[in-house]
Formats: sequence, C-alpha cells, structure tokens
Amino acid sequence: MRFKVLLSVVVVLAVSSCALAADFANGPADSITMPPGNRVSQTMLAGDKLVTFRSWLDIPYVNNPSEPEYQKLNIYVPEEYFHDGTINGYTARTAPIFMPNGVGGYMPGKQFIPANDTRHGTPNAALYALSRGYVVVSPAIRGRTLANGKAPALIVDYKAAVRWVRHNKEKLPAGDTEKIISDGLSAGGALSSLLGATGNAKEYEPYLKEIGAEDERDDIFAAVVYCPITNLENADMPYEWIFNGVNTYHMGPAREMDDNMKAASDALKKAFPAYLRSLGLIYLWAKIHFNHIFSNYSLLYHKCGII
Repeated sequence: MRFKVLLSVVVVLAVSSCALAADFANGPADSITMPPGNRVSQTMLAGDKLVTFRSWLDIPYVNNPSEPEYQKLNIYVPEEYFHDGTINGYTARTAPIFMPNGVGGYMPGKQFIPANDTRHGTPNAALYALSRGYVVVSPAIRGRTLANGKAPALIVDYKAAVRWVRHNKEKLPAGDTEKIISDGLSAGGALSSLLGATGNAKEYEPYLKEIGAEDERDDIFAAVVYCPITNLENADMPYEWIFNGVNTYHMGPAREMDDNMKAASDALKKAFPAYLRSLGLIYLWAKIHFNHIFSNYSLLYHKCGII
C-alpha cells in the first residue's frame, strides 16, 4: 500500500517548570566533552543572510549504545555567540535549543544537517534556526530496520539526547536547556509529538537505563509537529479516501495499481466515513467552532456521510 500521509500540522507545547539554565558568565566555551578536532566552522547563505556557525560532530549521547552509528548527535552554534554577540535578541545564555530529527517512515534517521533545499534553494529548518539565533542539536536516532531499532527505540533515543544536553549544560558552547524545541516531519513529526507529550514518563526508564542515558529530565519546552503519522492502524483509510482513483504510484519506476490494489483502495475509502463517525468528534467540533460558516462545510460532511 502507498505511503501513508496525514494532512495536518500541529504544534504541541510542553512548558517545563524548572529554573533557567546556568549563566554562561565567562562567555561560551570553545569545546565540550569531545576532542577539539571534531569542531568545524562553516558559512552558508540562508536567503539573503550569511550565517557562520561552528559544528561539533558525531558526539555519542548514551554510555552504552546498541547502535553506535546512530546514537550520536551534532551541535551547531552561531559564530556571534563566541564574540559576546546577539542574534534576534538572543545571547549565548538565552538562545533556545532547536532539536530536529531526521526520521521518516519510522526508519533510522541521521543527524539533521544545516543546508539549503536543492529544489527550492531555501534554507532547511536547521539552517533557518541558526539564522534566527537558535542553537541546533541534532541527534541521529535508531529505527525499525535496525536489529535494535524497534519500538520504543526511536522515542527512547530522542529522550536520551535531551538528557545528554541537560547533563552537559555547563559545558555547552551556548543554549538555554530550559528552552529545548523538538521538530520533525511525518514519522519524525509523530516522534516530536511523543517527545513533547511524554516528558519524564516513568515507563521509559528501563529502556533509557539499558542504553546508558544520563540521569536527567527529558521534558521539553515545545514540539513542532509536521504531518505526524501517529494513528498507524487506521492511516490507510483517509489516504485512500483522498487519493482513491489515482492508480499510478512511484516507488522506483512508475507503476499502475493492479485490480487487487484498486479493490483494496475502494474498500478503504468506503470504510473511512464509518470510522470517522465512530470517533464522535468531527461534527461536534465543527458545529461549535465554525457555526457561522457551517454551511460552507456541508458538502464535505455530506461526502463523509456524517450529516
């Protein structure tokens, strides 16, 4: 079946309750706990703005990794913070820490690297965050195709990266460890929402201890969640309800759906309105929040079979 997509954008906020991170009284450090040779300086164009930043690469964030190639992170810090500078009103002490993940399809995700989109020439989220004065910490994360990457490995790794950041708050070059913001797309969006919603949940402790995560909090300030694919049991139904009749798919060379695939698409499309009605949510929510323009939505709800 074709790749599942949920057409929604959600931002989940999880406000922490502890005090601000330690004051960098002497300015940002020039290295953390890794060899200084891991540091790289780069300059990139983000839109019409030149962004210079320092990078620390491939830092392990757990003490007992089961997949060492993935359980490591990169840190990117704007150059201005090494010269007592400010960006967008932030200083080395107050800059939020942006923590994007590169997970897709619940498969392993490498570190998210600042770059310009090759198709549109626009800065990706990491580069844009740097241009706005954020510190970027990007962990690689295990996924389902690895021997040790099955659930809950993905969220456990994300939490472990947060704990590593808090454990090293006195040694970080810059960044406010009480303003950690996660970010992800599709399965990565689901992972971002989980990180925001399960801060310090005791259920994950055995898994975190198993990989040698630091003994710290893992709640975050906010989660940016794009197209989160969370309801995996039912995700095929809305997809086929939207795209039923589009019978050419591109997984490698373009191919046509056969009769069995078309029949499955038809069945899933027909099943979706009943599933939607069973939730008991959509009609009531629309009636309350869109009463003044409800008539504009009547065709949509008739198509769903709700009214």
